[in-house]
Amino acid sequence: MAPAASAASEARGARARRLRAQKGSCQRVTEGDRWHEPGVEPGRRRGHILAMRYVLALIIPPLALLLSGRPFQAVFNLLLWVVGLVALLLPMVPGVLPWGIATLWAVLGVHGSRQEARDRRLIAQALRAAGR
Repeated sequence: MAPAASAASEARGARARRLRAQKGSCQRVTEGDRWHEPGVEPGRRRGHILAMRYVLALIIPPLALLLSGRPFQAVFNLLLWVVGLVALLLPMVPGVLPWGIATLWAVLGVHGSRQEARDRRLIAQALRAAGR
């Protein structure tokens, strides 16, 4: 093995040992301006988690809002969602409307939290570029 290649692999091994020595294997690590979990490529799991939130927004809207960091919206969405589910069980009552509004609200909330995270990242990059 070439000396440069072995030095690189030693550096990776030392970094991996240092990461494992930190507070548990789920400790988030920064490299530059990206956050990721040790052993997982940056951006690799993010798409799966986002897809899961959208599926939850369709099935259990309050839980999707709660996981998106919107607890107060989740409480009010839960009330609307439960009213919609109860009204679906009653005959001759249009329960699809409140249930559909709760679901749409959750989908838009999940999308909004994704946009807010993107906006925060862009603002941080702009402030770094400005030297603040």
